[in-house]
Amino acid sequence: MYCSTVTQKGQITIPVHFRNSLGIKEGDKVEFVSSAKGITLMPFKEKSILDLCGYFPKPEKSLTIEEINDIIESKK
Repeated sequence: MYCSTVTQKGQITIPVHFRNSLGIKEGDKVEFVSSAKGITLMPFKEKSILDLCGYFPKPEKSLTIEEINDIIESKK
């Protein structure tokens, strides 16, 4: 069991055991992820457009550049 105290600024020290097991080093960012099971601490990973692959369904119809430009113009 590990314990850390929250400072007046809302900061905590991550125990070395967890920093080592997660590969977190000085200057790294961490991410707090909330779920039904609780909160998970993990190293922050910059998101890539490739992370969205498979996230959205394939469109029913492909649009040409002209069609896309027309849609954009109609929204102005």
